[in-house]
Parts: sequence; structure tokens; C-alpha cells
Amino acid sequence: MLVFVTSQKFQGDLGGIDGADTKCQTIAASGNLKGTFKAWLWADNIGPAETFYHSLGRYMRPDKVIVAENFAQLLDGPLLAQVIVTEKKQFIDVFDPDRPPWQAAWTGAAPNGFDLDDIETDCDDWTSSSDQRLGIVNELYKGGLGGLGDNNQGGGYNCKLYQFPIVCVQQAWYMEDPEPG
Repeated sequence: MLVFVTSQKFQGDLGGIDGADTKCQTIAASGNLKGTFKAWLWADNIGPAETFYHSLGRYMRPDKVIVAENFAQLLDGPLLAQVIVTEKKQFIDVFDPDRPPWQAAWTGAAPNGFDLDDIETDCDDWTSSSDQRLGIVNELYKGGLGGLGDNNQGGGYNCKLYQFPIVCVQQAWYMEDPEPG
């Protein structure tokens, strides 16, 4: 299975999870990547753990570097390599001067110690680019993609003022989509 970070960056309105999945599919096709791709995003505490195909095989970047030995490692880490390669096999600059001091991606996965109770997060389930909403990001140069409660650093960022890429994960190479889990 392939995993990549998009070369494009987006405000928080991704068109919901379905819209983000469509973005992943379109961007993967532009990089000549075959198969079904979904966005690595959480909304309302539901995310890849519940909705993705759990491959027992390896996950790798488009440059053929192995990121995880299986879905469990992709979800919980530690990752074998950073997800810093785009659909076009280009490395992203993890210290992009037009970003906060690190490169991150929208995920909706809350790092440890980040209190979500008092704020509106996940850009209204990825449907809002309001400056009154926050979306959770995870740092791509760290050792994990970020699961709920993961220790990967990140935080909440304004859905209008910031643009981040999304991480896309191939689901299966079969003609039909397998059942999640």
C-alpha cells in the first residue's frame, strides 16, 4: 500500500471526509498512482482505525521507502520513515519558511495533552474554513501519523488562516473495495 502527503495545501474546508477522500483520489491519479486512496483524517472521533482497510502488508511512500510494516504500525507507530514524499515523488520541505516552524498535515488526531473540550475542532468535520474554527494537525517529520491520543506533536490551527496538506493512504489494489477492519 502507498502513503503520501499531498503536494497541494488546503484550508479546513475539505468538503468533509468524503471530499478529502476525493481530493486524495484525484491527486493520486495526477501522480499516476493506481488504486483507491483515502484521507488520513478523524472527525467526531472516527477515523482510519474504523474506516480504512487494515493491510497486513507494508505501507510505503511513492519513492519505495517503507513507512510501516502493517496497518497497526501505520496507526500506532513508530513509523520506519517520515511521510514527507508527495504523489509526484517529491520531498516536501519540512522547514518551509511559509509555515509554522515545522511541516504538518491536517489529521484531526489530537496529540497527548491537547485539551479538545473547550474548542471547536476539525473545522466542523472538515466542512468549514471559518476563522472561528480550529483543525488539528500532526507534524510530518515526527515518528507517527497521529492516532487519537498519539504523542505526535501538533495542535489546533485556524481553519481559514492556515493551509496544510493531507496524508493519503492507498486502500487496496483489488478491483472492489474491501470491508474496513
